[in-house]
Amino acid sequence: MSGLVGILDIGKRALIAYRLAMNVTGHNVANANTPGFSRQRPILTTTLPIDFNPGQLGTGVKVDQIQRMRDQFLDLQVREEMSSVGQWEERQKFLSEIETIFNEPSDNSLNNALAEFWGSWQDLANDPENMAARVNVKEKAKVLCNTFHLLRSKLRRVQEDINQSISGRVEEINSLAQRIAKLNGQIVRIEIRGENANDLRDQRDLLIDKLSKIADISTIELDDGSVSISLAGNSLVERVNTVSLRTSVRSTPYGAVLDVSYGRGGQVLSLTDGELKGLIDLRDEVIPEYIGDLDNLASTLISKVNTLHSAGYGLDGSTTGLNFFSGSNSSDIGVEQTIDEDVSLIAASTDGSPGNGSNALAISDLANQLTMNDNSATFGDFYQSMMGNLGILSQEASQNYTNASLLQNQLENHRQSVAGVSLDEEMANMINYQHSFEAAARIINTVDEMMNTIINQMGV
Repeated sequence: MSGLVGILDIGKRALIAYRLAMNVTGHNVANANTPGFSRQRPILTTTLPIDFNPGQLGTGVKVDQIQRMRDQFLDLQVREEMSSVGQWEERQKFLSEIETIFNEPSDNSLNNALAEFWGSWQDLANDPENMAARVNVKEKAKVLCNTFHLLRSKLRRVQEDINQSISGRVEEINSLAQRIAKLNGQIVRIEIRGENANDLRDQRDLLIDKLSKIADISTIELDDGSVSISLAGNSLVERVNTVSLRTSVRSTPYGAVLDVSYGRGGQVLSLTDGELKGLIDLRDEVIPEYIGDLDNLASTLISKVNTLHSAGYGLDGSTTGLNFFSGSNSSDIGVEQTIDEDVSLIAASTDGSPGNGSNALAISDLANQLTMNDNSATFGDFYQSMMGNLGILSQEASQNYTNASLLQNQLENHRQSVAGVSLDEEMANMINYQHSFEAAARIINTVDEMMNTIINQMGV
């Protein structure tokens, strides 16, 4: 359509287009601090022209689409790094808790309890007939046994806490998967009409980000706009359908643990990254190693002390063949009841004479004997090696977490440079659209004046 009516129509289209552009800008400003929001941009394009001599006449402008500013490659990189951050964050947190449990160095540590235990035997060797020294040996032994029990029980409690965390993560994965599947359905219904479901896509991407921190996932966007998500090679979300994860109980030498299994078949998943990977590795590898080391330390202590003690004599000079410790490892190590009830039975002597303390001295000297690691380390060396290894693991986790966090932050900054809202830029766009809107209104006003001139002043 040409003529004044055509110009009027151009002005009307311009008003509609720039009003819509202002709406988009206002939406960006309103969601500048909304987590997961991607800025949107109105794509302006010319409307279909009219064939006219001497050339085509333009018919104005329209908003062809509202485009969401997002880089899928950056999304992929951020999510991969989020999985790494999740794994090392969990390792760092629980390894720090394990370090707190061992509490080295301190007056209440196992190292200190061992030192005082050996020292009490040395004191008894110096005065084997002193009842106070015998009571001290018993009490220091009890403190040592209780320290073993406490450390082991606290490590088991951490395992149980990790089990609860794993169960919670599985529930969270299932919840996120269901919400993503629901958004898939909504997005497909909207985009099949040729529209862009920008805000719904933002919500879905935010949920996928959260999911990627928990476990290593792979995502594929399908032609209909839905996403397919797989976890450890198994389909988790397929359009509007999901497969739920479960927890299955598995028995171990240190108690029952929860495995993450897939679907009704119960296939145990083999994870490679994410929070779940960090939790499972700690529970199944790190903590059992330290419980095993405690058991090894306690069982060797029981064996070596009992071997010497059973060969010695009590204060009466005739009682022999008694063990000092009961139990077999760190879970049940204790002082034999007969010794606990009568400290005179503590075998300090090697020949039966009351004043002989050579057996107590031999037991005290176990502290310096190569009894651990195939007779290559002392009790103290073995325990210090445990603590040194724990420190290395904790430092490694802390460093890797820091490095992964820095890389994730850098990638997130890159992503925000594409998807984030710049208020300065939006204000500039708003002024531009405002002026364009005012100019379009001026066109309509001018055409109105021209039509008024033709109708009223030309006597038409």
